[in-house]
This record gives sequence, structure tokens and C-alpha cells, in this order.
Amino acid sequence: MIYGRLGRHDEAEAALAKVTPSDGAMGMRKTAEVYAQWGNMPEALERLETALRLRIGMACLRADPLLDPLRKEPRFREIERALKFPE
Repeated sequence: MIYGRLGRHDEAEAALAKVTPSDGAMGMRKTAEVYAQWGNMPEALERLETALRLRIGMACLRADPLLDPLRKEPRFREIERALKFPE
């Protein structure tokens, strides 16, 4: 996340590629956090939509502060609705 925030995009992508799990929803949600913090909302939302389809790692979506940049996005609200969290 730090490399991305510093504008060192090539290094950020290289670092993310080293730690990104190759599959699974938990990996999708974790990389969504990184992309959200980098300001890449489309990629972050794509990762969350994939995690939603796999139905793993989504229980703490509402409490995850790293996803805060996405909260006003209509696609994010759709994901929350699909998870049917209690009000």
C-alpha cells in the first residue's frame, strides 16, 4: 500500500504480485483493500465482486477500515445488500 501511496506504481504492483494469493475469496478481499487504498476503485470493486461470488472472507466487510474509500460507491452498496447483513 505504501508504494502506491508514494506514487511508486511499478514497485507497488511488483510487491503486490509477490504477496497476492493465487486464488480464493480471502485473497480477493485483501487485494481489494490494497486497490481501495491506492484509489483504484474499479479494480477494488472487481475483486470484491469476485469474493462475493466465492462467498469467503466477506464477514468483516462492514468493519474493514481499509475499504472505507469504497463505501459510497453504488457497486459496493450492492455487494453489502447481497450479503444481507442485519441492520
